[in-house]
Amino acid sequence: MKTALHVVAKALEGQRIAYHFINETALYIQGALSSPPKQLSVEVQWDVFDAACQLFNSSPPETRKNERKASCSVEVEGTSVQISCLFQTTVRTHPQRIQLASDGERVWCLSLYAYLGDQTLAPIVQQHLNDLQNDVTQTNQHVWNRDQYTALVERHGAPNKMAQKLKKHPAWRLHPFKDHLEPINGSSILHLMGSSGVKGVALSMLGAKVTIVDFSEENAAYAKALAEEAGVHLDYIVTDVLRLPEEPHNHYDRVVLELGVLHYFVNLQPLMNVVAQMLANGGRFVLHEFHPVSTKLITSTGKMRTVDGNYFDPTINEQVPASSKHLPEDKRDKLPRVFQRKWTLGEIVTAVAKAGLTIDVLSEEPNHKMNDIGLPKTFTLVATKPA
Repeated sequence: MKTALHVVAKALEGQRIAYHFINETALYIQGALSSPPKQLSVEVQWDVFDAACQLFNSSPPETRKNERKASCSVEVEGTSVQISCLFQTTVRTHPQRIQLASDGERVWCLSLYAYLGDQTLAPIVQQHLNDLQNDVTQTNQHVWNRDQYTALVERHGAPNKMAQKLKKHPAWRLHPFKDHLEPINGSSILHLMGSSGVKGVALSMLGAKVTIVDFSEENAAYAKALAEEAGVHLDYIVTDVLRLPEEPHNHYDRVVLELGVLHYFVNLQPLMNVVAQMLANGGRFVLHEFHPVSTKLITSTGKMRTVDGNYFDPTINEQVPASSKHLPEDKRDKLPRVFQRKWTLGEIVTAVAKAGLTIDVLSEEPNHKMNDIGLPKTFTLVATKPA
């Protein structure tokens, strides 16, 4: 099967015919199916469809056509291959088209996310993403429990010093989304992936009953020390946010997620479902995140800004941990990479809506650097759980 797959890919590329493998073949290439499908499925550019079909047959194969699409079946290396096209559709610009390694060969296919709406294939994709999330979380958890306390001290200062800063202006730490959390005093607030506890402690200072969930013991140690120095109380649950106990369901007035957390999830829907479960009826979800334009599309080098990214790219990439910049160079180089999947604004909004929350606000905030005038830096999304 893989021999035929590579032969098909090389033949099409040799003729400069744009293609991508689809359906079960795409899932097999990406590991969602352990056994190869009985037939390879590949989609090609529509205006070279006939040429693609004739690549593998000495005589033109029988073609099936309707007003929307066309297909033919050929045999390659003893394997049945269905070649198809969609009329008036450009293959190269498909937003879910990705290139991956398959036994050392680079091939094009549609990403797993292209099939989340497919009635037959979606359950297979969802199960694979769940398994992948477990692996990603385990790797990331290992990274965020190595020298993280040291990185936090380097970034914020020792807990006693950070506490003194917070006491002066706790509200400053909640800009620009503080108003969306009001009234804070007396509210129960759940901060998912609350990391160092800086914002959680600030909320406690303003009168909130705060619970933080994070999988890093070192984050928890810093947060608890910070709360003690600040003279406030917060609850800190050390666990994966997707494995929260059921007891606090429908409990919190506010759920908060902020700055650099969504990319640790290969599927946003389970996370947003947790948010909805934790909120009390009428409760509010506040998400403050980096804008996808700044994380997916723009590359910054000094004062130069280059639009060289693919906004729609759905691939999962290895990245240097964000905390590594606060570590000595000898420790920085020893940190394993973390896995990240960067999301479009549309994907984020859709996941929130599918969790049953009503979106009230979506505000986009500018970058305040002079060189970045006109570019969005962050966004704030506010959604409510129906009463």
